[in-house]
Amino acid sequence: TKDVLVSVSKSIGDTNEIYFGESMTMTFVAIGGRIPFYLSVTHGSEEVVLYDTDSSSTPSEVTVDQTSNTLSYTITLDNINYGNGGTYTCLSKNKAAGMVEIPDTNQADIFVVKNVSIYDVQDIEVDF
Repeated sequence: TKDVLVSVSKSIGDTNEIYFGESMTMTFVAIGGRIPFYLSVTHGSEEVVLYDTDSSSTPSEVTVDQTSNTLSYTITLDNINYGNGGTYTCLSKNKAAGMVEIPDTNQADIFVVKNVSIYDVQDIEVDF
C-alpha cells in the first residue's frame, strides 16, 4: 500500500507497567509505500518533531532508510520516574497516490509503579 503505518515497541513487552527507577527503551517506526516525510512523538503536552523534510536539519537519532521506506527513532529512558508515565503518541505522514497526505498514529501507555515488597503480613495495616 501507499499509506504510512506507525508502530511502537517497548523493551518491557506487552505490559504497560514499569517499576520506578528501572530503564526502558521505546522504538517508533513509520513504514510507508513512499518514504514518510514527517515523524513526531508526543508525551503529555510536549510534542517533539523528529523529522520533517521541510526542515533543514534531521536529528541524528532518526534513522532514514530509503530502501525500505522507513523512519525510526529509539529512545531510552533511564531511571524511570513518575514524570515518564503517560501516553506516548507517534505521528507520521507520507504522500500517497496523487500526493494526498496520509497520516497514521500509534501510541503506548506507560504506568510507573513503585516496587513494594511485604515481608511480613503482620506489617500490613488494615483500615476498614
